[in-house]
Amino acid sequence: RLDYHRGLFGVWSDDDPEAALAHAKRSFNPGLEQSELIGLVVNKWAGSNPQNARVWTEQHLSGPLREQALTDLMIGWTRRSPQLASNWITQSGTASQPLLSAVGTTWAEQEPELAAEWAMAIPYLGARKAATVAVAVEWSRQDPQEAADFFSEAVVSEPEGLDLATVIADVWGTSDPESTAQWVAGLPDGAVRDQAAGTLATVWATRDIDSAVLWSSTIGDDSMRSQVIAHLGATWGALEPERAIEWLVELPAEESGAGLNGAFNSWGVVDRRGMFDWIEVAEPSAIVDNARRSLADVMSQDDILSAIDLSMGISDITSRNDAVARYFRHWRKVDDASAQEW
Repeated sequence: RLDYHRGLFGVWSDDDPEAALAHAKRSFNPGLEQSELIGLVVNKWAGSNPQNARVWTEQHLSGPLREQALTDLMIGWTRRSPQLASNWITQSGTASQPLLSAVGTTWAEQEPELAAEWAMAIPYLGARKAATVAVAVEWSRQDPQEAADFFSEAVVSEPEGLDLATVIADVWGTSDPESTAQWVAGLPDGAVRDQAAGTLATVWATRDIDSAVLWSSTIGDDSMRSQVIAHLGATWGALEPERAIEWLVELPAEESGAGLNGAFNSWGVVDRRGMFDWIEVAEPSAIVDNARRSLADVMSQDDILSAIDLSMGISDITSRNDAVARYFRHWRKVDDASAQEW
């Protein structure tokens, strides 16, 4: 039925888009089907008369339905005339991320460099960031090296540089992590490079953890290596926690801390029972204490008594007392009578 309606409204919008929209608004219940059909019509209408399509949308729709229709409208308008669509949205002063992203992404599908130049010239930081990141994502899907070269200066000099580096590392790392690693290594020292490296570590770990671990061993900068290990630990801990922990405990203590925290936190979320069983048979140690605290944090959300029981097993007396007191205070906030009785 939905396919039928798509075909019907697609043809109808060529002849009388306003009548098609009125029918969709009147005859369909609010929901995905109505939203999709209205979006289809305004998208096509914007290809021939964007101003009339915009006026109708603003006068007849409201809330999320209006926002989605305007997004579809901007996509259709940008495909027809990216310069006019981008000029209008810039002059409107809108901070709507969906609208800015729609123009940036759609234009970048056709002319990524022109789209990037437009986005980076938007005077308002929030709008500029939304549009620029949208362009960077689409351009990176097409040609990540070209996108990285174009944005190289903005990555290190503009307020949106952190976001740009992260999205390029994310998209590029999915298809070619080795080349992405070389690009990340060439970024200047600092938060932008470290965050990009952490993003790459997460992406790479889900595809080929052994290669990602090998890469981490080649990183010379302490800050970047620590960030990578932390992200590898968190990602690997959700997939193969015991292997992740075996790797992490062999690293120097100053490097493994954040990675172990991430691995234990991830393990506790995805396999609470398995982590509990591992703790029960492990020899007491600072690492097992860390695991107890991480799992107790997860359990405290819905089983505060079990969290306290688990933290009672922490071998370090100071850490044990701190953990038990913290969970008890939380218990008193949510159920003081039960906590006092206990």
